[in-house]
Amino acid sequence: MLELDRGFYRIIGSKHVPAFLTYEITVKKRNYSGVSPVFATARGTIQGLLRSTNGYKWAHAIRYGVSGVEDGNTEVEVRFRIIDSDSSGGSQRIIVRGVGYEHFRDDSENSTQGLSES
Repeated sequence: MLELDRGFYRIIGSKHVPAFLTYEITVKKRNYSGVSPVFATARGTIQGLLRSTNGYKWAHAIRYGVSGVEDGNTEVEVRFRIIDSDSSGGSQRIIVRGVGYEHFRDDSENSTQGLSES
């Protein structure tokens, strides 16, 4: 769950125009000694124009496989990093509001079945 809570824009001259931000989410196993601890990596780009008093929230669903060495004690860590952005203004920010699943009140919205092609 991600949020832009203080607007999203870039300034050209005296005008606010749409901005973009590209981010990457990586899901890794902790304390893993195999070939690659990475379960999944996904990138997303958000683009638009929000005033300083406006915000926007969204969820980024990621499908990842199981390698066969996981058990009930397997822990994963999720890393978020900004790849590129052209936004301006010191007060803008992106917030990671939650990681995991079953965050929605309506249980039917918690399913990611069919949202991803791969």
